[in-house]
Amino acid sequence: MPVYKLTNNKIIPLNIATFAELKIEERGDLQRLLRDQIEIVSPDTLVISEEFGDWDDSEQLRKAVEQAPVSRYAISKATGIDQAVLSKFVRGERKGISMETADALCDYLELTLVPKKPKKKEG
Repeated sequence: MPVYKLTNNKIIPLNIATFAELKIEERGDLQRLLRDQIEIVSPDTLVISEEFGDWDDSEQLRKAVEQAPVSRYAISKATGIDQAVLSKFVRGERKGISMETADALCDYLELTLVPKKPKKKEG
């Protein structure tokens, strides 16, 4: 998709560059910036967690997938979740998964994500 800079006198095409060329990393840069300034792309959105791996229950979901009576391949096919992503998550090689992926797994495994009450701050 072409991107342009508009001025009073002209339209200037901007050079196309990849994130790699710009030395922008998904986790280190984009997630952090979107978390801190999500209103730029979605004004009515609240970021609760960047990835499901940041939640306390991610280990429980890992175990549920690992102990499921069907293969990860079957889970992948039924949910549309990439098999490599699923396997890395279960092996602990992937820090987390998206909430969309966690929700799909819970639907398939007939689990419910229940938010925990926030811990009270001392002092």
